[in-house]
Amino acid sequence: MSAQPEHTTPPGAHVPRTIGGVRAALDPEQRAEFEAELAATPIGDGRLDDVVFLWWGIAALGHNPQVIADLHAAEAGTLRVHPVDLDDAGPGWSGEIDPR
Repeated sequence: MSAQPEHTTPPGAHVPRTIGGVRAALDPEQRAEFEAELAATPIGDGRLDDVVFLWWGIAALGHNPQVIADLHAAEAGTLRVHPVDLDDAGPGWSGEIDPR
């Protein structure tokens, strides 16, 4: 019997969802972009939360080689996609993003 977990946790998955946690997990170039975006984002309307959450995702998932490969493939237009029939998606699903 092994004491190892069945599923390993990807590196970066435990980045705290705070400005400081995100800041610490980013490389210097990303950190500069994050800081610039923070500085330009108004407070009080929820957009600051959106910026931090977006960059948290970049910080947490950006250490996963498969995620990086998928991002490069998406940028090159070669990412495999799987079409979805909205009739199969279930009730209430529109396929649209909340525009806020």
